[in-house]
Amino acid sequence: MKQNILLFVFLVFCFSFTQILNAQGIIKDDFLVNDDTGIENQFVPAIAMDPAGNFVVVWQDFRDGDSNIYFQRFNNAGTALGVNTKVNDDTQNAAQEYPKVVMDAAGDFVIMWDDNRSGNSDVYYQRYTSTGGTLGVNTKVNDDTGDAIQWDASISMDAAGYFVIVWIDERNGNRDIYFQRYTSTGGALGVNTLVNDDASTADQIAPSILIDVTGNFVIVWHDFRNDDWDIYYQRYTSTGGPLGINTKVNDDAGTNFQLYPTISMDAVGNFVIVWQDFRNANYDIYFQRYTSTGGALGSNIKVNDDVGTMHQKIPEISMDTVGDFVIVWLDDRYGQTDHDIIGQRYFSNGNPNGGNYLIVANGPNNGVGSPVVFADNSNIIFSWEDNRRSQGRDIYAKIVNWNWNGATDVDEIDENIPEEFSLSQNYPNPFNPTTKIKFTIPSVTLSGIEGSPTTLKINDVLGNEIITLVNEELSAGEYEIEFDAKGLTSGIYFYQLKAGNYLETEKMILLK
Repeated sequence: MKQNILLFVFLVFCFSFTQILNAQGIIKDDFLVNDDTGIENQFVPAIAMDPAGNFVVVWQDFRDGDSNIYFQRFNNAGTALGVNTKVNDDTQNAAQEYPKVVMDAAGDFVIMWDDNRSGNSDVYYQRYTSTGGTLGVNTKVNDDTGDAIQWDASISMDAAGYFVIVWIDERNGNRDIYFQRYTSTGGALGVNTLVNDDASTADQIAPSILIDVTGNFVIVWHDFRNDDWDIYYQRYTSTGGPLGINTKVNDDAGTNFQLYPTISMDAVGNFVIVWQDFRNANYDIYFQRYTSTGGALGSNIKVNDDVGTMHQKIPEISMDTVGDFVIVWLDDRYGQTDHDIIGQRYFSNGNPNGGNYLIVANGPNNGVGSPVVFADNSNIIFSWEDNRRSQGRDIYAKIVNWNWNGATDVDEIDENIPEEFSLSQNYPNPFNPTTKIKFTIPSVTLSGIEGSPTTLKINDVLGNEIITLVNEELSAGEYEIEFDAKGLTSGIYFYQLKAGNYLETEKMILLK
């Protein structure tokens, strides 16, 4: 089980010297992926990783005066291998957009995208060797002969290199979901196949797909057959035969929208679907766990732990082989013009691993967007759009291990083992808007709390919980955490430390 030494807490977006020294778990901090130095925009990154941790980032790029697809290869330490490489081979100024990438066990990879070279949107792919050499040419996926558009595609690949592409297709006069299977050498298996089984003309859009190690696959999308947007999935055998029927994912009884699902899978085919959900009258992030046979595990679970009504949007998920998973999304809880990128880790049983944690802050000069994530059993790679250079949007990435707890951490400030619990008075007090809270945890032999989580919560004068700063089993030591009360009104608040049978509460005053 992955253990956390440092715990995330939402704070102001600056770091003390101590926090920088204790930023455990970062393998390579925020780094620029695109190698051009101009002001052209780069958008919508995607990531794939091989079993050795080498990875590829792909994105939509305007450096050539029109929209093209580029990729960059990296080793497992984040060192660039070669240079940014253009993917689409057309000689026109047609737009190529919204790329995705997948990789097999040998490191060979396939990139697919939406392509307008024929005057309307089609889906194309390009195969590559593990060293970045092209295999064949850009290849069209949709087999219709008309001028209907195909777009918003997704792709997945098994360890042997067989892959499936899924997309939105308007050949029937409305938006349906289709898929196409391929061999490891890029040969089409069968024909384009309709996924949604409704008899109506309702729209189905935003598909996502994952293949397990045996080649079976699951497709998920959002669906308007019930006169509101719901999340559906469909399972398939490795030969493309349906397993069961289209199945609704969201369990709310209302007519609120559920949108933009993505899916991830462990080594034995258990899968998790995550989406953007309006059931609480603002957009939140929810997920649902399933067995490899499609059986629901528990109910829909809310991911974001904020207590406000700000929106959380466009989630992405990645799962390692043992079933631990991480979800990232765009988050408005801090009220900036642009979003922050927030994440949440989970154990394979669906229990949270710590709390929501900050991946990238929207600082004064950088708007961030389009977060993606890819995780293996050791590391997590994040990538996103970023304007910190003030030169148009760039693609950035970050490599961390599972013990990293976000852009700001709870710091262990003393290696001496305390002999008893303590909760110090916050400093400064009164404060505006930040203050620091220190506490100590004795050894388990002294405290008797082995296996019990430590929680540190902020409550208002009526006892309502404002935020949980810490919710994790901690090792013995002295800790310091910074609390940011931005967004709260002036008044008296209480912070409460609990571990096993120990419980202590202190008062603090916010003056603005």
